[in-house]
Amino acid sequence: TTVRKSEADMAHETEIIVPGSFICLQGCPGDGLSNFMSGKLPKLLRDLSKTDAQPIDGESDDGNEIAQSEAAIPPILGQLASPSGINGNLPPKYLIPNSNARASSPNRVSVNESSSIVTDDRQESSRPVAYSRNQKRSINEWVRKCREKEKEQRREWRDSVLQIEGRHGVNHCMMDCFEENEMWWQIDGQLSIFRDVPKMDDNGELSLDAVGTLSPGATVVATDIVFLDSISFRPLVVPPTALNGDNNVYPKPKRGYIQIIRIEHGGRSCFTTLSLDGYWLLAPGLPGVYVDPHAWYWRVLCPAGAFLREGLELNTRHIETIPYGSLVRVSRRTVNSQGLMRLRISAKIEDRQKNKQRSIDGWCSEYLNPQSGQRGIVLAPVPFPVPALYRVTLPIGALIRSSIELSSPQIGVAPINAVLSICGRAFSEHPVDRCIERLQLAGNGGWVSVRLNRPPPNDDLVVELIGVDGNYDPDNPGLYHLEAQRMLRQYQQQERAGARDFEDLSSIESAESENSRKNKLDTTKDGPDSGTSRKCLICLTEDRNATIVHGETGHVACCLVCARILKARGDKCPVCRLNIDLVIQHFWA
Repeated sequence: TTVRKSEADMAHETEIIVPGSFICLQGCPGDGLSNFMSGKLPKLLRDLSKTDAQPIDGESDDGNEIAQSEAAIPPILGQLASPSGINGNLPPKYLIPNSNARASSPNRVSVNESSSIVTDDRQESSRPVAYSRNQKRSINEWVRKCREKEKEQRREWRDSVLQIEGRHGVNHCMMDCFEENEMWWQIDGQLSIFRDVPKMDDNGELSLDAVGTLSPGATVVATDIVFLDSISFRPLVVPPTALNGDNNVYPKPKRGYIQIIRIEHGGRSCFTTLSLDGYWLLAPGLPGVYVDPHAWYWRVLCPAGAFLREGLELNTRHIETIPYGSLVRVSRRTVNSQGLMRLRISAKIEDRQKNKQRSIDGWCSEYLNPQSGQRGIVLAPVPFPVPALYRVTLPIGALIRSSIELSSPQIGVAPINAVLSICGRAFSEHPVDRCIERLQLAGNGGWVSVRLNRPPPNDDLVVELIGVDGNYDPDNPGLYHLEAQRMLRQYQQQERAGARDFEDLSSIESAESENSRKNKLDTTKDGPDSGTSRKCLICLTEDRNATIVHGETGHVACCLVCARILKARGDKCPVCRLNIDLVIQHFWA
């Protein structure tokens, strides 16, 4: 059978085209891969004003000082990796480039319409960029903190596995590899490249010959695919299910399989891991598929899978349980009558009776229900594999805020036609009936809204996608965020120079109050004497970030999730036992 489908359609159906392009995904909790794109990014620049004053690769008044500075850099970083995203050195390294990098003007970009990859038409100057020693140390420290965060997330994921596995009989090859040295498919947060297909001997020992690594965000072309049994690593014969032009179409990842693809590396054929027991490590297609504003991909991270129901409430019909590691599309986020955050999703799953894919749609919880005695993530957004570029389309510009929430402080305004580097997206917590899609600027640049928070048809676009940023180097993510901070600093300086009042059209009321503009509430800091470092009285795991309002008083006693559940159940305040009139998210000034 011959079928012809677009790359986006194939990515949505998560089938595999060989030969074909694949993108190395940024890591999610539990898979051992690095994630340099989403979440709260550490600040890279410590002193922007000295950027051009202290070169690290040129001459200095005191050459010994530079040598001592280099020696003081943590050993997590070593030689500069190749710009292709495939490294030949082990372990993989992330370094800012040496002095052959050129300074350039950030004003002009060009778009390759066929691939939606954006490249710079910037004019290079003859002066090399001079990065200070502090900046180089900052990038090294940022990478170290990223790795520490990944390990902490993996420990939390391991705890959730141990909590659920005994009750549901969950079994997955990743769940047998809790320690980093047991995760044979990666080295130091990067996907391993092998000289040959991994094999297991009669004693259960794996034979691995790693010759390089693949950085998250790198794109490769697969020329062949090998299926292995996920327990014995025995080769399996899996024929293609269809043809796409001259290419073969293979079934998507599922339990029982390890999929290995053949790629070119260093002028020879090598192998890397595509999927483990249904968990994608590389994803089919080009990066543009996974930053498309019309297709927001999330991953199932609950070991027991994601329970898909017909309606918003938990008492509606159970449609399907989507397996751990699966990719789904999310279109809406809202709170149900029980105070639980629910996601509207669509997915393709295997129909075992008809031996083909079928589409399913429904609602799924973002987190496990605390009332069941369990806590943990069910679904999480797939991080952007590479940054995307968005152009500001709103005539008055795009308001940049310090955090996801619309009540957070304004930190800048991007004027119309400005091009923003975006490294991730997330839903806000408010308004609870329909959470707002927000975009995170690279380099801790803040957050902007995709649309105005107004009812249709007045919800005008604030920004629109141009394409993925072809100038992003997967081996140098820190450098990319550093340059993004330079861009944001320019916008902030322009705003201060203009000294004009800006009407906030993306706030909850569609017009920010004067009091909010004056006070500049900071949602990212806790009061020094507030006690917010104490944990929620109900779950004992999350920080207290909600106020339970009763009459003209309130208590900061719970996290937002637990407070919403108490209100939905009709429970009383856990501190004073008064009736709960309202639950609000708490911010510290």
